[in-house]
Amino acid sequence: MLVRSRVSTIPRDVIEGFLRISPATVGHFVNSGYMNTRIKPLLGDIRVAGPAFTVKIAANDSAAVHVAASLIEPGDIMVIDRSGDETYACVGGTVALAAKARGAQAIVIDGPATDVQEIRSMGLPVFCTGLSPVTTRVLGLYGEINCTIHCGGSVVEPGDLMFGDDNGMLVIKPTEAEELLRIATERESGQQNTISRLMRGELLADISGANALLDADVLSTIQKMKGK
Repeated sequence: MLVRSRVSTIPRDVIEGFLRISPATVGHFVNSGYMNTRIKPLLGDIRVAGPAFTVKIAANDSAAVHVAASLIEPGDIMVIDRSGDETYACVGGTVALAAKARGAQAIVIDGPATDVQEIRSMGLPVFCTGLSPVTTRVLGLYGEINCTIHCGGSVVEPGDLMFGDDNGMLVIKPTEAEELLRIATERESGQQNTISRLMRGELLADISGANALLDADVLSTIQKMKGK
């Protein structure tokens, strides 16, 4: 098993800032770093943001996950690369409880989890591809901690900002975090103005500028449709 150290470079106030906005807002401005939609949360009405504590395991060997759950730091999000396995659940009630006791904010798995009732009861956000009654074992044959991994179709480096809610999970590079937070915060402030204008009866296509992109013939057709 290979265990590396990790340094998180994302300021705490930046992480807290992300918790005040929506991942869907940030999604307007990213071209990569979005996890596959198969990665879904087991809990609803959640929002998490924190540095990635990465783990890579293979097949049915979860020894590295147990070690990671013992090393993870408060506010971290454990992100697990399952090396393509979709059968064995490497996180259940015991692992989730161990990680939560260490202060983990969430767990993200590119594979299934188990003990969904226990996980929901303890309230730890777990994102995964599904559920399985078949579990891993502590074998110690292979594992890496704080290495570059692939999870949900995205590359995740130790210390990357993991940001997600009920809609899914994003991976944000530390060098991009502050700028994304700034423009997403501005976007959400502007959305309040859009809502007010819609409530006054204005049309979304006028507000967004979509109508301005249409040629004269199409606009004429739309005006006739609105007149019916």
